[in-house]
Amino acid sequence: LKYKVDGDEIIGQVGSPKARAVLGHTLALGPVEFTWNLNYIGKQADSDTRKVGSYITHDLQASWATPLKGATLVVGVLNIGDKLPELVSYDGRNFNFYLYDSYGIQPYFRFVQKF
Repeated sequence: LKYKVDGDEIIGQVGSPKARAVLGHTLALGPVEFTWNLNYIGKQADSDTRKVGSYITHDLQASWATPLKGATLVVGVLNIGDKLPELVSYDGRNFNFYLYDSYGIQPYFRFVQKF
C-alpha cells in the first residue's frame, strides 16, 4: 500500500500504478473449456500534464480434451481488443516497456500431450 524511495511516495506515479489485477473465469462443458481473462493496470500520474490512464486487455481461450488419452487442443487470443499502451515516454522510450507490451492481438494454437 505504500512504497517510498528516498522518502518520496511513488505509488500512483508513472511507472508505479496503485492497482494491478488479473481476473479470470473458466466455464467447463464436458471435454470443452472456455476461459476469459481480464488484465488491468491502474492509472498513474506524475503531474497534471503527465498522466497514463488505466489499461485493460482481454484474453480468450477454448480447449478441447480429445478422445486420445492425455491430448488437448487449445486455441486462444491474447489482447483480443488489440489494445496498445498510451504513448507516454518512460525511461527514454515511447511508453513503459516494464508494464506494457506493444504486441497487440496475439492468436495462438497449442497441442498438449500428457504422458
